[in-house]
Amino acid sequence: FWPQIKIAIRHKYKIKDPGIWYDYLNLMVFFGKDVHSPKFVCPSDLMKEHDRWMKKKERVLEQQRIERERQEVIKRQEDLEQARKDYIKRCRKFFKLNFVSGDISIRALQSVDEFQEEGKELNHCIFTNEYYNRKNSLLLSARVHGVRTETVEVCLNTCKILQSRGKNNNATDYNDMIRDIVERNMRKIAKLTKATKKNKVKP
Repeated sequence: FWPQIKIAIRHKYKIKDPGIWYDYLNLMVFFGKDVHSPKFVCPSDLMKEHDRWMKKKERVLEQQRIERERQEVIKRQEDLEQARKDYIKRCRKFFKLNFVSGDISIRALQSVDEFQEEGKELNHCIFTNEYYNRKNSLLLSARVHGVRTETVEVCLNTCKILQSRGKNNNATDYNDMIRDIVERNMRKIAKLTKATKKNKVKP
């Protein structure tokens, strides 16, 4: 601020608190004021003007924060809506799969909203960590007596179970049975996966 210091000297402006004065000049720059004009460089009541403009800046920054958050919410909603469409397009071929053995039934999660419901009920991160965007994974919901019990992730490249977790990411008493049912039906998953890959390479 050497030019401003020269203006202050030229107008015999006494700067009792240089720190406040520099802060004030930065506020003037922020608001696009003419910092080569004595009107803005040499306020009659420095502290009063400093505080007045500081409060103005706080309001501006708060409005900017609110707008950023609003835009972020809109972007998240748009991304989620696109993810919903992409998931159905990518995984609808698995939606008819339904593996049943005794009281246990296992089927693919049918929508992104089901990821949210499953994650909320079992208190794990398949929705929060956007498992629905994993292009090489198939997520299955295992239920006992119709109650969500474990979520199974199958790797579509290898047709292997990556994980099977119940509430709070823990394995349940049904874990071995659930895994066994999925393993016994893995050929059906592999068949659908291979059919999809063949369709992709067609001219």
